[in-house]
Amino acid sequence: MRARVSNVVNGLTLVGLGSFFVVFYVSGRINQYLNPIFRPLVLIAGMAIVIAGLVYLMTTHSGQCCLDEDCVHGHVDNPPWSLAFFGVICLPVLFGAIFSKDAFDQQVVVNRGLFGGAAKLPGARQFHRTVVGNPVSPVNLGAHINEAMSGSGDLPAADDGNIALEVSDLLYVETQEPLRKSLAGRTVEVVGQYLSGSTNDEFKLVRMFMWCCAADARPIYVSVAHASLGDVSDLEWVKVTGTAELSTDKGQTRVLLRANSVETTDPPEEAMLY
Repeated sequence: MRARVSNVVNGLTLVGLGSFFVVFYVSGRINQYLNPIFRPLVLIAGMAIVIAGLVYLMTTHSGQCCLDEDCVHGHVDNPPWSLAFFGVICLPVLFGAIFSKDAFDQQVVVNRGLFGGAAKLPGARQFHRTVVGNPVSPVNLGAHINEAMSGSGDLPAADDGNIALEVSDLLYVETQEPLRKSLAGRTVEVVGQYLSGSTNDEFKLVRMFMWCCAADARPIYVSVAHASLGDVSDLEWVKVTGTAELSTDKGQTRVLLRANSVETTDPPEEAMLY
């Protein structure tokens, strides 16, 4: 009887853990924690763990797993041990799933440090962006911008025809001469989270850049100059329309987004950049 109770609890532990993985994937919550490349593995792992748990539940165990007298697996028919394993494995995951905000608050953003240059981004040398199914690197993004402006390209464009870029794109403008020439004087739209600056006429446009998972996510930003701004709260999502201006100080190029307009907007489908 004791072995059967332990068997059921152990099986439920596996089913519960695997179910968390599957639910996180199906609900889309995994999007806030993991790079898209790895997300399918969460679903596969969750389903495998659930199947293993169901097989365990349907299997009859004798409570003996070793042949010699020095067996160290005496807990296989010990219900208190099985309950302890359930508590250690499943309860922390359950509490985390219930109380997690699925987003970084202002304190976390500040504590992780703001990155304002492309050279400090994780994987900067391997930077690669896909635009409408086509690979676009910092080296040839300028050419795509020119093609888009002439009507022959496929660079993402906003509803009003402005060039739609990400915060990471603007940071890489600092290191790529073709981008600097292609964007000169052209209007772009960038979506990010507002973070107040040191002066009233300047603020930081922030996005979280994730290389692998939420553990290595870092806030990146570009400075935005805007003469008048309404009542916007820190980390509120805004859309900035303006032009990118570049300046060089001590051999280092920095980009400043001079805004024509700043308005609140809905969060993008992917809150993270990769």
